[in-house]
Amino acid sequence: MAFGRYLLSGMHVWPDNQLGLAVQEATNGCDFDRKEYIHEHWTKLTDHPNWEQYQ
Repeated sequence: MAFGRYLLSGMHVWPDNQLGLAVQEATNGCDFDRKEYIHEHWTKLTDHPNWEQYQ
């Protein structure tokens, strides 16, 4: 996964995700530090739904 270095341990990853970080951010709630104007550094996961129920 090309964007694997951005993921936090425990993030849910969709195996067929070709859209990258936007899908990961929408799927996983996380806290972040803002870097510059538009960049974020994800710092820790927050609670998120049980996505397996939608598969």
